[in-house]
Amino acid sequence: MKRVLPMATLIQQFRRALRRGEPVAPAAPARTVAPADPDAVRDLDLAANDPLRAYLRGAPGVIDLATLQLNSPLVTQLCAEGARLLAPPLSQGELVGLLSLGLRRSEQDYACDDRALLLNLATQAAPALRVAQLVRQQRAEARERERIAQELKIARLI
Repeated sequence: MKRVLPMATLIQQFRRALRRGEPVAPAAPARTVAPADPDAVRDLDLAANDPLRAYLRGAPGVIDLATLQLNSPLVTQLCAEGARLLAPPLSQGELVGLLSLGLRRSEQDYACDDRALLLNLATQAAPALRVAQLVRQQRAEARERERIAQELKIARLI
């Protein structure tokens, strides 16, 4: 599992990119932050055998964590941090992140329109998140090739 993006952050990134006519992709690299930050973008560890992973792949839409009955460490962590709703961005059937919302500032429940917006946002964000993952992977591979080339260069000098 790569990222949890607060809805407000995603909306801001989409609006900025749309105004500039650029492809929409997360602008900031993932960072680990304290759970108290409500606008956190961070890496999460969703184990391959975590029941949440299978549930999210088959989930029809937005998931209310208050009613979710899964024995998952990530669900426990998200609930402890105040997450209320989850939307799984899927790209070609692969889970590429998680969008989560905490309680509304007005403390009212989320309406059907809010859930529809979150689901729509997850659907639109999924390809952008996948591209960001591929770019990150490509950069890591390029750094590894550079490191190997440098080591070979040093070895030839010796």
